[in-house]
Amino acid sequence: MTSRPARRQDRASADALNDAGLAHKAAGRRDEAARAFRAALDADRGHAPAIGNLGLVLWLQEKVGVAVRCLEESIRLGPDNADAHAALAEALLHLGRFADARAAARHASSLAPRALDLRSNALLCMAYDEAIGAQERFDAHRAFGAAAPAEARPHDRAHVRAGDPDRRLTLGYVSPDFNRHSVARFFAPLLRAHDRLRFRVACYQVGERDDATTATLRSSADAWTDARALDDAALAARMREDGVDVAIDLAGHTAGNRLGAFARRPAPVQASWLGYPDTTGLAAIDIRLTDAVADPPGSERWTTERLARLPRPLHAFDPDPDAPAVAPRSPGSVVFGSFNALPKLSDGTVALWSRVLLEVEGSRLLLKAFGLSDPTVQEAVRRRFAARGIASDRLDLRGRVAAQADHLGAYGEIDVALDPTHYNGTTTTCEALWMGVPVVSLRGDRHASRVGASLLTAAGMPQLVADGADAFVAIAAGLVRDPARRAALRAETREIVARSPLRDAVGLARAVESAYRTAWAVCCTAGAR
Repeated sequence: MTSRPARRQDRASADALNDAGLAHKAAGRRDEAARAFRAALDADRGHAPAIGNLGLVLWLQEKVGVAVRCLEESIRLGPDNADAHAALAEALLHLGRFADARAAARHASSLAPRALDLRSNALLCMAYDEAIGAQERFDAHRAFGAAAPAEARPHDRAHVRAGDPDRRLTLGYVSPDFNRHSVARFFAPLLRAHDRLRFRVACYQVGERDDATTATLRSSADAWTDARALDDAALAARMREDGVDVAIDLAGHTAGNRLGAFARRPAPVQASWLGYPDTTGLAAIDIRLTDAVADPPGSERWTTERLARLPRPLHAFDPDPDAPAVAPRSPGSVVFGSFNALPKLSDGTVALWSRVLLEVEGSRLLLKAFGLSDPTVQEAVRRRFAARGIASDRLDLRGRVAAQADHLGAYGEIDVALDPTHYNGTTTTCEALWMGVPVVSLRGDRHASRVGASLLTAAGMPQLVADGADAFVAIAAGLVRDPARRAALRAETREIVARSPLRDAVGLARAVESAYRTAWAVCCTAGAR
């Protein structure tokens, strides 16, 4: 039986209900939004926008399986909807369908070739896909740079020629993540520690969400601009008007980035740091802050920016002030774990973690991440491990929890945390260490797979970094086979981290400021010619 074509009044009613759903979604009322979109579909079952919008809301509610089905149906009815293809790509990553996700993201970008956000989304999908080689990733990032707006133009450097290379500089940090987000956990220490006699610090908030973290960051900045209503051209113009000397992008190609503004070179010196583990591809960004562990000699081959290697680790971390005390592990079976995002669960990661589980008889794996409360996602994860010989009852799969204390408290159930191999954890690694859980990381061949090595070196635990899969299995198994060592690590790790460079915000600030000052001096010298 086929459904009858919708009458004009049904379509009008569906349009109105879809608009109401969008209003609820924008206000964060997801249940009401879902009801409105379903009502729109009751009026017109073929209303492609309502089906796609329902899929987006269901995705936000961690109902990944049905969200994918909605998005696929929306695309079938309206194949030219680039946003639906982009949303589908993100959902497919959580199901481990990396090739399908990459294809969806590329198709979204092809439908709207001038939309830089869709190009960024395609690059982010590539970052998770271990089937993509270094040359292909680099070429794709350079293609993004070539597609930057034609309005991009060199900054007027007249004030640089007349300026003092040693004068107080204005730093302009731009991020969509000035809120309760992992980026803020690493940015906040630097923001507080900047030398205000030598630097004025301005922040440009371009993200949708404000919260208590936003207020804390705002109070630590010398200037704060709510730039959410500004398009890229207006944001670049505002930063020029504010006299920003060094503009720093904290997002790279992650969601909500404003690389289109940086392409217009709003500041004489521009830098990339923190939010994205690869080159931006923009010729207008001069330096990328890193360290010699994350980007050893030779890494220059894969970046359009100059690598500014700090003489210390590139991260300092703010633990959650409400983190519970480290609790001793109860006796019982050995539990490995990871609280990393599911797109980081590459096939190579599944294979290596399965080797660890097979090496330690009776051990289990606890995974907690967005999407794991959905049965479809759970089944997809279980199938991937089953293909490596891991029975379903050895996996404990959990979705996100609302309370941060509960999230951190779950580390009390883990003996050893395992770092994803292709795209390492950052916040998750630091949180695990702070909660007394050692993290084992495999040193890879690019920044994204070497961040774990950088963090563990910063935390004073380089012995947990493996150079090769066999070493990874041996380190992880060795930790749990020595109960005395495991108990000692649990009791001592937080204090070790507290005394390490990972908690040295002042040291990070001086190193970062030196990198900015060096880049500024180069700019002044070039401008004086």
